[in-house]
Amino acid sequence: MARISMEDKIHDYWNDEFYNKYDPISSYSLSALRSDEKFVKFESDLKNYIIKNHKKEMSWKVTGVMDDYIEEVIRGRWYEMEPYILNSKDMYLGYCEEVVKGRWLELEERLVREKDFDDLLYYANNIIKNRWNEFEKVAIEELKRVSIEEKEDMVDDLRRYCDKNEFRWSEFENYLLTGINYAKIDKNISRDLLEHVLRYSLEVVDGRWEEAEGLFIKRIDLAKRYLKYHKFRWPLYEHRIRNKPHSLYNYAREVLDGKLPEHLHNRMIMESMGKEPDVANIYFNFLKEREESVIRYFRGMSKEEIDKFMEKILVAQT
Repeated sequence: MARISMEDKIHDYWNDEFYNKYDPISSYSLSALRSDEKFVKFESDLKNYIIKNHKKEMSWKVTGVMDDYIEEVIRGRWYEMEPYILNSKDMYLGYCEEVVKGRWLELEERLVREKDFDDLLYYANNIIKNRWNEFEKVAIEELKRVSIEEKEDMVDDLRRYCDKNEFRWSEFENYLLTGINYAKIDKNISRDLLEHVLRYSLEVVDGRWEEAEGLFIKRIDLAKRYLKYHKFRWPLYEHRIRNKPHSLYNYAREVLDGKLPEHLHNRMIMESMGKEPDVANIYFNFLKEREESVIRYFRGMSKEEIDKFMEKILVAQT
C-alpha cells in the first residue's frame, strides 16, 4: 500500500473532511473547531509542515490550503506562524498583500538586506505603491552589477516604476546617459535599451530631454519619434536624413508644418523625381495646401527641371 504524503493528508482533509463537516460561509468559532480531534491533528500537521519546509519550495497543495485556512479560520494575521512565513519566498509576498494588507516592516528589512530586486520591485509596486528610497538604492547598485543581457529587463522595470509613480529619477537618468556604452554592446540589445530610454523620455520627462538627444540621434527611428512628439527644428537630424526623401517629407509634415529649410527643398524633390516619384507626388499634394511653399520650390528650379518634375508627378497620379 502506497504511503500517503503529508501534503496529501493536509490537502485531503481540508478539501474533503473540513468541507463535509463545516459550512465555510457560516460563522463558527475557532474553539468549536478545536474540539474536533481531526481538525486539531490537521492544524498541527499544517503548522509542522510550514515549520519544516519554510526554507525550500512549498507544495502547492499546502500553500493553497494555508491561504484558505488563514482566510476562513484565522480571519486575520497568523502571528504565531509569521516568523516562518517571513522566511518563505513562496509565501511572504502573498501573505503581505492578502493578509497584512499594508507595509510589513520585518519583510521590508529582509528584502533590503538580501537585495532581492524582483521581490523589492513587486513590494514597491503592489504594497507601497509609491516611491521607495531603499528599493531605489538597491536597484541602482544592481543595475550596475548585472550583465548586459539582464540590463534590458531591469531598465524596462525601472522605467515603468517611474512612469507609474509619475516622477523623474535623477540617478536612473544619469546611469542611462553615462553608465552604458551603447556602442560597445550587441546591436540588438543596444537598440532595445535605447528604446526604453526614449520611452522614459516620452512618458516621464516633461518636455525635451536635451541631455539624451545625443543617444536618440544614433537611431533615426528613435529620433523621428522624439521629434514628432516635441516638434522642434533639429539641424543634426536634417543632416542625417538629407538624402532620404521620405524621411524629409515626414519631417516637413509632422514637425515643421511643411516648411523645410531652403537648403533641403530642391535636393529632396530632385532626388524623389528619379528614385521615388510616389513620394514626390505625395509631398507635392501636401504642398498644394500651402501655395507659398510651391512657389518657393519652383523659384529655385529651371523650366526644364519644373517640366521634368511635373512629368513625374503626372506619371505617379495615373
